Amino acid sequence: MFCRNCGNQCGDTDNVCSRCGTQLRQPPVNADPNPGYNPNPGYNPNPNPRPAAAPVDLKQYVGIGMLVFGGLALIMGILNLFGLYSVTIGNSYFDMSVSVSDLYDGATMVLIANILYGLILLASAAVAALYGLKDMKNMPYYDQFLSKLPLANKPLTLAGGAVAAGGVLQFILYLTESEGGASISVSWMTWVMIILGAGLVCVDMLVINKKK
Repeated sequence: MFCRNCGNQCGDTDNVCSRCGTQLRQPPVNADPNPGYNPNPGYNPNPNPRPAAAPVDLKQYVGIGMLVFGGLALIMGILNLFGLYSVTIGNSYFDMSVSVSDLYDGATMVLIANILYGLILLASAAVAALYGLKDMKNMPYYDQFLSKLPLANKPLTLAGGAVAAGGVLQFILYLTESEGGASISVSWMTWVMIILGAGLVCVDMLVINKKK
């Protein structure tokens, strides 16, 4: 075999000329010299690909949850301040349902407990609502007004912990009050708010903090 470029005689098994380096053998016609090259860039073997799942926006869910919690805390705060719900008074012989507002004249501890818990609920409602608006609408009011508060960087713990602790305080103050030898029990709504508040604290510790 002779080189077509310089005429040098080469071996039959040589691929390049030993003198000038010219390629002696042509690649097969069907060989793809560039396997990564796509001669038809518009071709898509999967014309209807499944769209990628959108990432979960935890911030939006937290914002919605805080607004809902803030609304519940606001309603409960008003009910507590004005005694607009009933509690159970009873002992081992009887029990009866009585409006809280009717107890305000004689049951001083009930009045104190409801005023304290009502104010705690209203303050927690404000914290929850402002943080919910921050997460959902990027409104800066939470940072403007509440950034100096303890636990301001943990608003779920701040709002939920205050509601849960306030409910427990109301329960303790109710235990110290008796009406005609009968004990006064807190409303089921107080227990619901205690559970919701404690749930917010758990979500903050076990979910939100781990995402940061």
